[in-house]
Amino acid sequence: MVAGWGALVLLLTSCAIGPTRGIPLYAGERRPPETVATLRGPVLTVDGKSVSSRERSFELLPGCHVIVSGGSVGHGADREAWLAHLPTTVFALRMQPGATYNVAFDIDPALGRGPIGTGQIRATERDGHGRTRRIAAVTTEAEVAACRQPSPPR
Repeated sequence: MVAGWGALVLLLTSCAIGPTRGIPLYAGERRPPETVATLRGPVLTVDGKSVSSRERSFELLPGCHVIVSGGSVGHGADREAWLAHLPTTVFALRMQPGATYNVAFDIDPALGRGPIGTGQIRATERDGHGRTRRIAAVTTEAEVAACRQPSPPR
């Protein structure tokens, strides 16, 4: 009976706390979630600084950030598990406050259950209104420079 009450208290406490936030990659006091961007996924570096030994969720200030993704990722258990060694992929993301940016590896649906297959690394942005858009990886320095240019006034 005591164990049951303890589990209930733990469940209610975790619900009251809400979802966990990412590690801030900015200096100073922690900012409200609606004023920062959230980045999730297999990220190696952000703006040239290594984050691969940290968690997989980060908070960044709005603006352009150059993300390098890659490394090993996996999912599942038993006979449904998979592991992939991802190539290095670079994204130049013009992050908006309150938006979430996900970097993920998608397995090619034609792969089936074989031991070897293909897939792609993708990045998506979900804005504060729930709209989602895909963001292509960058292939040139000019694309990074364009991201770093100030946004035109709205």
